[in-house]
Amino acid sequence: MNFKLLSFALLSVPFLASADDVPSKFYVWQKNGSVIPYVISEVDSISFTRVSAKVSLISGQDAQTVKQNELLTPITYEVQYASSVVVKGLPKGVDFHVLTGNNGLLNVSIEGTPREAGEFPFSVVTMGGADETTVTGMIIVEEAQQICSSTATELAAKMNLGINIGNTFEVCADWLGTSESNETGWGSPVITKQMIENYKNFGFNTIRIPVSWNYYASANGGVIPDFWKNRIKEVVEWCMEYDLYVILNIHWDKGWLEEHVDASSKNSVNATQKNLWTQIANHFNEFDERLVFASSNEPGRTANDENNMILKSYHQTFVDAVRATGGYNASRCLIVQCFNTSSEECVTANKILPTDVIENRLMMEFHYYPYTYALMEEDADWGRMDFFWGEPYKGTSINGVERWCDWNTEQTVEKEFSSIKNTYVKLGVPVIMGEFQAMNRDKNLSGNDLAKFEENRNYYYNFLVKTAKNNGIVPVLWDTPDNLFDRSAGTCLHPKALDGLLKGASEGKYPW
Repeated sequence: MNFKLLSFALLSVPFLASADDVPSKFYVWQKNGSVIPYVISEVDSISFTRVSAKVSLISGQDAQTVKQNELLTPITYEVQYASSVVVKGLPKGVDFHVLTGNNGLLNVSIEGTPREAGEFPFSVVTMGGADETTVTGMIIVEEAQQICSSTATELAAKMNLGINIGNTFEVCADWLGTSESNETGWGSPVITKQMIENYKNFGFNTIRIPVSWNYYASANGGVIPDFWKNRIKEVVEWCMEYDLYVILNIHWDKGWLEEHVDASSKNSVNATQKNLWTQIANHFNEFDERLVFASSNEPGRTANDENNMILKSYHQTFVDAVRATGGYNASRCLIVQCFNTSSEECVTANKILPTDVIENRLMMEFHYYPYTYALMEEDADWGRMDFFWGEPYKGTSINGVERWCDWNTEQTVEKEFSSIKNTYVKLGVPVIMGEFQAMNRDKNLSGNDLAKFEENRNYYYNFLVKTAKNNGIVPVLWDTPDNLFDRSAGTCLHPKALDGLLKGASEGKYPW
């Protein structure tokens, strides 16, 4: 047998290989019990044998039983004489990670939260370097009792401060098509697991995910494509991994529901509502109570008694469709919206609450945008932009023009939120302020004026969030790409705004 000197990188150590084996496969060899890194010239008279990779359990149990949706006790192996490792047969929700340790050893960690019940014999298989070695283990996952035990009030009490992933998964535009995700169509980068972790690190524990569903389903015979359901599911799984609460809705979605709260559309809208929510509820049924479904976004345009009853029928269809899928969905908390999610309509809209087969699982949603301060982009004949809010800033002017919001003040917020509390919260129906925001004013102001606005927005966010929580209202900020955060860089673009949100969430106390 004739060997050549071969020096190649395998775990940063050169190992002996037969010239006949190169380049198809490299082997690790040993002589007299010692691993031989290489050999020079003739070795015909020397006996060599190939080495098998070694896999050793160093922590955890390779045979264990765990409850569905409960954390697996991590299992760790140490691997010698292999360049890579794969683990096969793990239950959904459990994954493996391979790290390079000292002296080229590999550490293989199996961890996660199993989402499916059953018996899962798994195998750890080495590859590259020495002869392949396989070791096996068993994870038995006992089926969990799929009950969302928290009432709506108990769940809301855990939702401290929320943020929207806005202008992302609700994107729908004809020029973009429906064959793949359009989440970047309105300026967002692709959402990553790191971005979800960033939200948690910044102080948010609730994520609202606005989604267009019918936009994709209507181009696919009424069936939501698997790629779209799975993409949204991936983001929800990341949120669950970081122990965040998630609000998942049907957003504007080209207005199939929002712009059709009327008698002529009632039957067709209810049919679409049932079709979509049956599919959504089934696909996301494995998630526990931290996932909450929301019927719509900002439904309706003209509020009257007849249209309120039509909207109630849409919400009833939503509740019935979700409950019919069983599992966690039979007791999951659900959110419905008042007409146009207006705070004024909210206090008179308790009659639109649907009936439910389980008690104390419904929440109401409204949005809060004092228009001239929060959203108005330029002056108009009927009114002006306001850059300052609240009594400490009363009468503030810029260039001789008063820019203080005189029609919405602390007293306005306190009165409206107190009315909402009396209408719902005291009756066991917590409320979600699913969107609120005061837009950036970089295009309108500069220098000291812009700095003063930033201070004012800090005050506004602090007061609004604190008052909301004091009245049993969960605050969820509306945020879009490059608004409060640079999603790609993971940085906050307006620290004073974030400071106001966090202080308000800390100072406010839910009345439960």
